[in-house]
Amino acid sequence: MDLEKRLEQVLDRSQYGVGDAKSWDTLLREIDRGECVITWSDGKPIREVELICIQVQGDARSQFSDRKLFEAYQEFRDGRRRERNLWGVSEKILQGEVPALAARRALCEELGFCDRELEDIVFVFHPTIDQAEKESPSYPGLWSRFTRHRAIAYLPQHLCHEQYVEHQVDKTTVFVWR
Repeated sequence: MDLEKRLEQVLDRSQYGVGDAKSWDTLLREIDRGECVITWSDGKPIREVELICIQVQGDARSQFSDRKLFEAYQEFRDGRRRERNLWGVSEKILQGEVPALAARRALCEELGFCDRELEDIVFVFHPTIDQAEKESPSYPGLWSRFTRHRAIAYLPQHLCHEQYVEHQVDKTTVFVWR
């Protein structure tokens, strides 16, 4: 039996794509892209996700040196809005990808920086890794196990903007300084 059918047997698809939940297709894309792995325990699926969590702030010469970047909210294509209020930028680490490369990719995808601009950003990676488990608000009924790597990214003044907007197929995400 393929993975999608097996998931459909234990998860209620009608809860997906409503409220704060992402769509069923988004879950399947996440699996296909290697952003997570589904494992099973006692007949229940567990979404295994490895993340890079980046605290973003202006460097010492920047007007944003005393503030941190927050993911303020997401707006889905169907008009739903999900308040996030999460510090920094978080990105799923792809299967086989190292955290340092995932951090660079995150700032490109989420904040719109190009490779040349990344050369001006100072990254500091923390050696500690933490783990957490919880039912995902994004995917109802699906327990998620997160492994988080942490870093700080110091942006020079010329890369600091009042806000950043990421446009994806299914949603728009807005980042602001606080």
